Amino acid sequence: MEILINQYLARFIRTRPYIVGIDGLSGSGKTTLTKELERQLIYRSLKVQLFHLDDYVVGRSKRYLTGYPEWYEYYALQWDIANLSAELFGKLQQGKKKIAPDTIVLIEGVFLQRTEWQDFYDFFLYVDCPRELRYERTLRRSGDPGNLGERRALYSRRYWPGEDHYLSVEQPQEKADLIVKTNN
Repeated sequence: MEILINQYLARFIRTRPYIVGIDGLSGSGKTTLTKELERQLIYRSLKVQLFHLDDYVVGRSKRYLTGYPEWYEYYALQWDIANLSAELFGKLQQGKKKIAPDTIVLIEGVFLQRTEWQDFYDFFLYVDCPRELRYERTLRRSGDPGNLGERRALYSRRYWPGEDHYLSVEQPQEKADLIVKTNN
């Protein structure tokens, strides 16, 4: 995390918050890592503002049963990409979100390094986790509907193919400033 803090302290633009994307696939440990990073930054007396991309998911009717393949619904329709670009990422980058310019903004979520959003960030952290462990974590999450077989079928049709598409098209590991490996 020192590289992130050093880059924040050495930044040239000080008229807006420093925007950090914490990217990774489902079950990789993004949320856990983000909480720990937030704790460490606060401990160092740095200002932090946290946003979770999952808080911006569009209504179910816009992302399910649209006629598109399920993986595409997840990858392309889960969020209003243009609205997020203008109303969240763009306003943060332009310093128009009423967040102090000396704040580190942490944005945690999947697909953050998609082409449409890449230029809004100052720093990208990618959470890398072995596929089998990610799959096990996502299938065992409490609160997910259905039995294990139903969840596996859903993830196999919708989420994992969408993530595979993201990996092949955007190559987020190659673009990240820092890769954090999680194995437990």
